[in-house]
Amino acid sequence: MTSVHTTDAQDQGGQESMISIDLLKVMLDVTQDAIAIKDRDLVYQACNASFLRMFGKSEEDVIGMTDQDLGSVQEVELCRQWDLHVLESGIPNISEEFVNTPDGERCFQITKKPLHGHDGTVAGLVLISRDITERKESEESSQFQDHRYTTLLNISHDGFMIMGTDGAFKDVNQAFCNMSGYSRDEFLRMHISDIEAMEKPEETAAHIKQVIEQGYGRFDTRHRRKDGTIIDVEISTS
Repeated sequence: MTSVHTTDAQDQGGQESMISIDLLKVMLDVTQDAIAIKDRDLVYQACNASFLRMFGKSEEDVIGMTDQDLGSVQEVELCRQWDLHVLESGIPNISEEFVNTPDGERCFQITKKPLHGHDGTVAGLVLISRDITERKESEESSQFQDHRYTTLLNISHDGFMIMGTDGAFKDVNQAFCNMSGYSRDEFLRMHISDIEAMEKPEETAAHIKQVIEQGYGRFDTRHRRKDGTIIDVEISTS
């Protein structure tokens, strides 16, 4: 009886283990992140469905192969050096790498973490790859627009300033700095009332409110330069 009971328990334990493995595979396959495991020789031992889609390959094409075999990563040697660093140091690494995929070259944020064996030693790597191509393109486009905006403002001979609804300076161009005598850093700590020489602060606040309601404004006023001199200025707002 005892031997039969033990076998049943072992069978049940084996079944539960298989169920756990199956559930883990399902969980890995439904994630959009590409996940793979490499051994200490940097040979792929396992991967999920997203990883296979990333390279347009079957599991048989990937398991037992290296990055050099797959010809997938542009900087294969650099990738290999980072892998070895994680294996030797046991410290995770996050990098951005360009990968040739069926959809063309894509940029991935790749997290590499050491995989420890039962004895605590590093047995391999876990790679988690997230496609950040659209995010990178958006960031580059935003940086280009910001650079173009800054360039256009700074080559203009007219003074430009951006204010918040409270009258605090948010940005100014070089021409405005030149005519006022303050640096951009100084302006970003100032308020329009610090240089307004005609209106009282409450009048300026009412003026700002009026411009916001109308959506535009054009008027003459006087500003006080850093050296105390007063200059006449024409303001156009939108």
